[in-house]
Amino acid sequence: MKTATHLLWIAGILLLAACTHKSTTPARTDAAEGQGAVYKIGDYYPDPNVSFSAPGVVAAGTAPTGIVYQIDAAASQDGGLSGTNGYIVSLIQTEGKGVPWDEDNYYTAASNPNDGRENMATVAAFIAANNKAWSNFNAIYWVVTTMNGQTDYDAQRDRWFLPSKNELKALYSGFSGKVYTEAWGDGYHMPGFDDPACVEARERFNAALVAAGGEPLDVSEFPYYWSSMEDYDSLAWIVNFRDGGYSLIDAKRYLIRVRAISAF
Repeated sequence: MKTATHLLWIAGILLLAACTHKSTTPARTDAAEGQGAVYKIGDYYPDPNVSFSAPGVVAAGTAPTGIVYQIDAAASQDGGLSGTNGYIVSLIQTEGKGVPWDEDNYYTAASNPNDGRENMATVAAFIAANNKAWSNFNAIYWVVTTMNGQTDYDAQRDRWFLPSKNELKALYSGFSGKVYTEAWGDGYHMPGFDDPACVEARERFNAALVAAGGEPLDVSEFPYYWSSMEDYDSLAWIVNFRDGGYSLIDAKRYLIRVRAISAF
């Protein structure tokens, strides 16, 4: 994917020790699971004290469904370091190099930079109005089928969703041990992405995913993840999990990985 060919615009600006999630927090679909518990970034959910005897084999506690990467600052007493509400990332992702966003370059108008649930609902409305198949939208279809165990998407029923552009950046911040307070803008990597503390935080986060029987977030030679946000028919946003830069890619048919998130 070369910039001149595919309109890749690398992004990222200002993250002090932190970066904000300016979207409305989605309604919690699993509040009973971890009700009353206080979490911090990097904790397993719903049982932060779970232990393993081998990867994915629980020795004590409750098997995790994900790992906390963001705390809802409005429900936090310490500026987002810990709290009872927030977001988790799935233990698994798409296999191999990933899947297309969609192969036919449909434009659904899923354009919310802050709310992946709204984007998925927009795609659902497009499918219903235009008599399309969910399987046309590969990235979202993986979340619908593999993560939610459904054949379509209902924001009130379903727990997991494909993150928006800024929700992916919040995930990268938490992955790097940062508290997310504000989206960084076009043209830059996440400031401080290569600080030793951030590198070590990403290693710890990935080690926790593997210990739970999951798959590490990819930081290799092709470390991109789809967001749920489009920009015209052939364009969709991706985030680079090596440095936090984000790009607008002009070929939604490319194979790129998908990771789901959920609110708690």
